[in-house]
Amino acid sequence: MFRRPSRMMQSTLAAGVVGALLSLLAGCSAPPPRNIAVWSEFLPYDRVQQELPELADFGASLYVAVRPDGVGDPLWSLMRAASDLGVSVRPWLLLPDKGVWMHEQNIQDFDAFADDFLNQAASAGVQVDWIIFDLEPSIDLAINLTQEADNQADLFTYLADQANHTSFIVARTRLQLLVDKLHNRKIKVMAATLPWIIDDLGDGDPDLQDLFNTPLADIPWDEVSVMAYRPAWSDLFRLPFTPAFVARYAAQAKRFYGDRAEVAIGHVGTPGLLVQPGYLIPSPLVEDATAVAMSGVDRISIYSLDGLLEQGGSRRWLSALRKPATLRPNLFNPMLDLFAIIINSGDRLASILGVGDPKDNAAPQFPFEPYEPQPAPPGP
Repeated sequence: MFRRPSRMMQSTLAAGVVGALLSLLAGCSAPPPRNIAVWSEFLPYDRVQQELPELADFGASLYVAVRPDGVGDPLWSLMRAASDLGVSVRPWLLLPDKGVWMHEQNIQDFDAFADDFLNQAASAGVQVDWIIFDLEPSIDLAINLTQEADNQADLFTYLADQANHTSFIVARTRLQLLVDKLHNRKIKVMAATLPWIIDDLGDGDPDLQDLFNTPLADIPWDEVSVMAYRPAWSDLFRLPFTPAFVARYAAQAKRFYGDRAEVAIGHVGTPGLLVQPGYLIPSPLVEDATAVAMSGVDRISIYSLDGLLEQGGSRRWLSALRKPATLRPNLFNPMLDLFAIIINSGDRLASILGVGDPKDNAAPQFPFEPYEPQPAPPGP
C-alpha cells in the first residue's frame, strides 16, 4: 500500500523538480573544466611513464600512488620525466600495512612516511611540490561498511560504535600539525574526501567526520577533492544517481572551499579497491565533468589511469573531456533528494545520541602545544 509522502519529502521532491526545470531552461553553457588530473593507483611506474606524453598533450596532471616499498629509482625516473614534459605530479601517499588510507588511527604513521619520502626525494634531487592525503576509513572498516550498507539502522549502529570523540580531536590536532609542518617545508597539501564528509561541514559539529574516522574541517588544506564517484556510490547505496549527484557535491565543495575545491569523477573501468565496474564509454564521464563546471568548480580529476588504459587508452578519454561540451547533463534525480535526507538524518541522529561528545570526562592529553589554526598559504 502506498502512503502519502510527508511534507518534508514533498518539499524536497518539489525542489528537485524545480532544479531540473531550471537546468533544462539554462541549457549547457559551462565550458569543460580547465584543470584536469588523472589518478594512478596500481600501474607500475614505468608503465605510467609511458603515458606522460599523452597527459602532456592534454595538459593533464598526474596523481600517483606512492607506497613505502615503491619509493626509489623508478618513481624518481617518473617524476623527472614528468617535469621534463611539464606534467605536474602529486604523490598520493598510501600505507597498505596501516589501513591503506589516512584515518584517525594512522596519522602519526603518515607523518613519518611523509618525512621519509620527502627526505629521500631531496637526496635524489627530485622536487616535490604537493602531497595528497586520502581521507577514508581503514580498509577493514570500509569492507564492513559495504557489508552493512543495505540496512541503514545496522550501518549507523556499526558506525556509532567506531566513534570516539576524544581520539578524534587528538587525531585532528595531529593532522593540523602535520599540514603545518609540510607547509613549513614549502609543500602544498591536498585532501581527498568522501562526499558525505563535505555534508558535515555546515552544521557546526564533526559528527560524520568522527563516525568515519576522517578529520577534514579546521585544517588549512591547499585543495580539497571530493570523491563524487557516481558508479561506485550508486552501487553501494543501491540508488541510481544521475550527474545531479556530482553537481550537488561540486556545489558543496565550492561553498566550503571556493577556488581550492576539486571534484574527483569516474570511476572508469574496473580498477581500485571495493569498486564495481564503472564507465565503459566517455559520455557519462563528460556529463559528470560538465556538471562540475556548471557548479562553478574548474578542477576535476579522473579515477583512474588504470581504467583509462583498460578501456581504450587515455587519449580516448582525455580528448572527449577537452572537446566543447555538447551534452546537457541530467540534473533531475529524486533519489539524490532521498540520499540527502538519509545523510542529514544520520547526522542529526548522531548529534542527538551524543556521538560527537567525549567518551569520558577527561580532557585529551596532547603530547604537544595546542594548535592555533593558520590560513592556507596564498597560491602562486
